Amino acid sequence: MIALSENRAVLDPIGTLTRVQRDALIAVDFFRCHTRDRRGWQIGNRHFAPMTIASLEKHGLVIRRQRSIITTVAGKLALDKLRGDKLKGQSS
Repeated sequence: MIALSENRAVLDPIGTLTRVQRDALIAVDFFRCHTRDRRGWQIGNRHFAPMTIASLEKHGLVIRRQRSIITTVAGKLALDKLRGDKLKGQSS
């Protein structure tokens, strides 16, 4: 397990994660219902490839359970940074 202070996905999520990975992380946190189907994971109204969720799990941002995905503390911190950057962009 990587320490939070050394995890690049927590320190700089925009530079470390791809756009699809960032969208998946936001969707996992927003929607409660996650289902696994033939194409991968359905989170809300979007489908994500199994490799996308596996990469988020590799970064330590989510934990994959049997039928759902849970955001970790590292994932919550990365989300706060992503949302903070979006708010900065809107106020300018």
